[in-house]
Amino acid sequence: MSTVCNIILLGDTGVGKTCFVTRLLKGYFTESYITTLGAEYLHYEYNDTIINIFDTAGQERYEALCSSYYRKANGVILVYDVTDSNSLKNVSKWIEKVNKFVEDIPIIICANKIDLLEEEYTPPSNIQINHSCIKISCKTGENIDKILPMLMPNVNTIEITSSTIEALWSYVPCYML
Repeated sequence: MSTVCNIILLGDTGVGKTCFVTRLLKGYFTESYITTLGAEYLHYEYNDTIINIFDTAGQERYEALCSSYYRKANGVILVYDVTDSNSLKNVSKWIEKVNKFVEDIPIIICANKIDLLEEEYTPPSNIQINHSCIKISCKTGENIDKILPMLMPNVNTIEITSSTIEALWSYVPCYML
């Protein structure tokens, strides 16, 4: 018996959302940077759960399109860049956007690019983050394998049986098909 859920990746442009997905799904990192346009849909199997991952664009011009993914989301991976203070300041903005559409959704915050710092990273105390936060490096792979074990126990999933296999497709937003 399997279950399915939708996880969305959020964060400012250039913070490493697509690099996270590449590291998670394919196990490698690439230096090339291609801006995500709108959102990309990816499929990942974790334990007995099929995870539909929506890698969203961080630019404001895609905000209306990306906000439509919030409604069917069961969990959020919110990424910010530790070398970009604006991306950290915008974490609360991203959380507010999600909470407009979905209440009590599990969110994990990923402080990415810790490989670029010479000393141990601690988020500034003046930024209030009421969600689990993990330091990661998509480049080195540090802590990438810890994100889903932290997030998934709190994510609501839908059970899929042979009689409800259509649920897999109906669970993916129709504009992604």
